Amino acid sequence: MYRKALNFILHLIKDDKGSPLVEEGILIGLAVLSLTILIGIILSVFGWTYNFTTSISNYLNRIANGFFVFP
Repeated sequence: MYRKALNFILHLIKDDKGSPLVEEGILIGLAVLSLTILIGIILSVFGWTYNFTTSISNYLNRIANGFFVFP
């Protein structure tokens, strides 16, 4: 049983017919993975920028409210 499975796997490895298809599949997978990572990095930078500008805006708003308080 194990011998048959091992022979089948060795036959698949030695077979050259499917290797271009496997290579294309690996390249497409790597492209999708790198695109996903790139989109994640871009969204993270946008999120950081939004949080940074919001905190600066809140800080400046608190300063302005402190200067222009009318009793």
